Amino acid sequence: MMSLVAYICSDWKTFIYGCHLPSIIFILYYSRILPESPRWLLSKSRISECEKYLKRISETNGRTYSEATREYLLQAQKEETQSYSLKTVMRSFTLAKHLFLTSLILSIIFIIYSGILLNIHNMEGNKAVTFLILMIFDIPGEVFGSFAAQYAGRRTSSVVIMGATCISCILAAIFARDPWVLLVFCGLSKMFASSAALVVYMQIGELFPTPLRTSAYGVTGMIGAAAVIWIPPLIAMGDTNALLPYYILFGMSLFGLLLCTFLPETVGQPLPQTINEADLIGRNQPYFSIIHKWNAHKYFDK
Repeated sequence: MMSLVAYICSDWKTFIYGCHLPSIIFILYYSRILPESPRWLLSKSRISECEKYLKRISETNGRTYSEATREYLLQAQKEETQSYSLKTVMRSFTLAKHLFLTSLILSIIFIIYSGILLNIHNMEGNKAVTFLILMIFDIPGEVFGSFAAQYAGRRTSSVVIMGATCISCILAAIFARDPWVLLVFCGLSKMFASSAALVVYMQIGELFPTPLRTSAYGVTGMIGAAAVIWIPPLIAMGDTNALLPYYILFGMSLFGLLLCTFLPETVGQPLPQTINEADLIGRNQPYFSIIHKWNAHKYFDK
């Protein structure tokens, strides 16, 4: 939609209005029908409201609401209101390692994704049309990443997808003189980066315990977004050498592939609820292993 609005609107103010007004209308409408999160209500000691939404969820799913749920809520409230900070992560070597790796991998993915997208400055053709074509590649990227993570496993998927990103980036450098072939390989690089981001976000949610999960998403996302400041110098290199940005992105994706191998597999496993449970993730997994949906029981049932 952004490319269509940009193609129609030549003035930047009109472009901003055209992009944001539909979102504002949607948010104003959706906020009236979207219920509060039961977990958030629980953390705010609003037990009665939490029960009301849980009853609605039970009815929607065709389940019977147990009257003993209130006792569980009161017990869970004590655990939910307990505060945790990043200091808790740093006390655990496993959690600190996972936070470092996922932050670095997300930074690499963000740079590749945004670098490919913003490098249309150095590509031939209409910028709005090129932007539209590159954005279309996100659709199969999200679908592919979702199915790959579900069946091939998170770790295997992230490694293979980062490998595909490597190949696409180097092919983009090789065929940089042909505008249409370059556009295809740039689109593939962006598609695989989109898939990788989806898989890594799954891993973040499954590697960190419930009290720290939101903080982990926030920290890794913030670090990844901050890494994007390196994109303008990267694009500027393309003014003197059009191939250089793609070679750099190739090297970064190769490094990201290596980092992905150090994350444990979590496919089919329940989310860790405590720090102790999160500490145990990956303990029985050999480094040279390919774990997927059909053989996960061999590793996780030990």
